[in-house]
Amino acid sequence: MTESPTLTTLLEVLTKDRLVDLGRRFEVAVRSSDTKADQIASLQRAPSLGVASLIPTLGRDELRTACRRLGLRDSGRSRAELANRLVATFEDDVAEPFTPA
Repeated sequence: MTESPTLTTLLEVLTKDRLVDLGRRFEVAVRSSDTKADQIASLQRAPSLGVASLIPTLGRDELRTACRRLGLRDSGRSRAELANRLVATFEDDVAEPFTPA
């Protein structure tokens, strides 16, 4: 089943531990004891977190899972290839293609 591309959709594919890590990265209080839905809600309130800032932080397996969730091809070995598929889906929210650091 495919879903509409939203920040929530991207966050939902991540584990609770990963959401806590993102909270640290984006300076948002995300407690490990919170439900996943509450963790996602906390992250969504972060002014610095958006699709454009999230996609580059995702690992290859996370990108593949996000692509599958959105009904996109998940084949490919490079993070850049997978990230650019997501960027194309979120074209209004992400101005530039992904380039790995």
